[in-house]
Amino acid sequence: MNIPKMMTIAEAAQLSKSLEIGISKNYIRELCREGKIPCFRVGAKKTKLLLNWDGLLQYLSFPPQEEQTPSGSIRPIPEKYTA
Repeated sequence: MNIPKMMTIAEAAQLSKSLEIGISKNYIRELCREGKIPCFRVGAKKTKLLLNWDGLLQYLSFPPQEEQTPSGSIRPIPEKYTA
């Protein structure tokens, strides 16, 4: 049985520092907020975030490729911004 390695954002940042990966708490928090890595809110007031360390490493190893607009062309406006 494979049990996920769950930890707080501060613990993940400290571990990444000790492993010389060097990811900040703010960057990890941003990844959680954007849903790019698995995380869960815990505690009585649901204020603490626990994240999956293996999910973070997976994201860092294989980040999703962002669409890039060729230079000099007009990029389309997302529908949510049009009336």
